Amino acid sequence: MSKFMTIDSESEPSSESFARRILSRRNTIGFLGTGAVAALAGLAGCGGGDNNSGNIINTGPFSRAAVNSAFKDIMKDEDRHVAFLNAAIPLNGGTPRPAPTFDTSQAVWNPPDVNTFYELAVALENTGTGAYTYASQFLVSVPSVLVSAASIALIEGRHAGFLNVLTGRPILTDPTVSGDRNDPDGKTFAELNGGAVPDFSQEVPQKPSLVLQRAAPFLVNVNLNGGAAPPADNFPGGVFEVLNYALLLEYLEKTWYDRNVPKFFP
Repeated sequence: MSKFMTIDSESEPSSESFARRILSRRNTIGFLGTGAVAALAGLAGCGGGDNNSGNIINTGPFSRAAVNSAFKDIMKDEDRHVAFLNAAIPLNGGTPRPAPTFDTSQAVWNPPDVNTFYELAVALENTGTGAYTYASQFLVSVPSVLVSAASIALIEGRHAGFLNVLTGRPILTDPTVSGDRNDPDGKTFAELNGGAVPDFSQEVPQKPSLVLQRAAPFLVNVNLNGGAAPPADNFPGGVFEVLNYALLLEYLEKTWYDRNVPKFFP
């Protein structure tokens, strides 16, 4: 089983500090090849009230029923994204990567309470939107594929917007780990437009190398099962490397939601 990086398996408290400590670590990153993998990390706080199996459920401006339904929809969306990409890649002449095997014994795969679940979901979705935004430029030579990828990216953006509002954040936000580029508390807006005037109304593209840094805790001991190595930032493998990068990201999200939504929203 190939290792991207390692995390010491210590006991963590069940609170926001659990997630913050896990996701703010800077570990030695080992590559299976050049470049990086997909998705996630970064945090802030929640509040709220309702009760479910001993956990206090923050529902923000929404009803408990609406939040319950939304997370079940998000879980189904990620399942369908995996199925869609597995079907679409062969239709365009490529081979979809096999499903990776994630080490779900790691702490980030097992949030101890619903607030930690929220923080990790926020991290997943906000990083996913940035990953798709950056990767889309490498699909312009095949407009039909670009439209398909954009249709998934828009759904990831809807997920992120819902989660940001649910947890009391601005609708366009991206809490990041400490020391992440220009803004340790939010998106790196200054990177837009070649580093020109920041535009706070646009999604911020995130290169695979940055995405990998943020995904690090989710990728401990990941087994790629014969799938392609993580891509370099310029996607030298072309369109199918981009699509399999997206598929890897979607497998991660699917596995995490399939594992945790039934736990907190049965």
